[in-house]
Amino acid sequence: MIRAIGHLRILRLTALAVLISTPAAAQDASPQELVTDRPDQTESSNIVPLGWFQLETGLAHEKAVDFSSESIADTLVRIGIGRGFELRVGLSGYQSIDLPSGPAIKRLGDSSIGFKLGLAEERGARPEIALLVGTTLPTGSSDLTSDRADPSFRFTLANTLTERLSLGTNAGIAWRTEPDATGNMNTLSVFEWTAALGIGATDVLSFFVELYGESELSAKRSDALFDGGVTYLIRPNVQFDVAAGVDLSDSRIWFAGAGISFRLPH
Repeated sequence: MIRAIGHLRILRLTALAVLISTPAAAQDASPQELVTDRPDQTESSNIVPLGWFQLETGLAHEKAVDFSSESIADTLVRIGIGRGFELRVGLSGYQSIDLPSGPAIKRLGDSSIGFKLGLAEERGARPEIALLVGTTLPTGSSDLTSDRADPSFRFTLANTLTERLSLGTNAGIAWRTEPDATGNMNTLSVFEWTAALGIGATDVLSFFVELYGESELSAKRSDALFDGGVTYLIRPNVQFDVAAGVDLSDSRIWFAGAGISFRLPH
């Protein structure tokens, strides 16, 4: 717990320094424009407008050689509480994990809390930029929780390439608590990156393709994955999505999911 407390102290000091020294440069998005942080892994640089509430939820299935898992109601709540500033609360929902030996694990996972701060508007070649800071909370069931608060930060960038094409990229570091070979829990520092190309087919139908991955900073271990999907605006404030992907280092590991997002009021 000493290491986790230290990370949280750094997290608080970083957040305070950014809030004091950096103006909220990003403008509030149009209330009619629904921009979500799902279904891809690339978090948007868009901020939920002041006084608005956005809920993004879905379900997912992952299949590997020696296990499979499902998550239901994996949910992110985003609340605009200031100009260029949003509060974020995440619930990992109900998890079901089938292991090669022993009974399946069916429990609630950990939750999370954080914020997104707009740093700069898009201007010419300069992308729209935001800072995403958060931490997990050990609220899950005993066989799924890390028992620690694992902080993370990520810079999110967005470029408009053409009227129908956009590019989103993320880069940051997450501290992640995982069991080692002996069963002891260790907190690892992991560099995370993403790059997603968005394609607007019509005003309501969009596609994306994405590469993303991570590298453990204390060991020579890296992973890269590819996914793609579709989003469809059922209404101006309601979006449906479907996505699927594969691990590039092992094609036997694949995943798929679907979800819905909405913004209130409208």
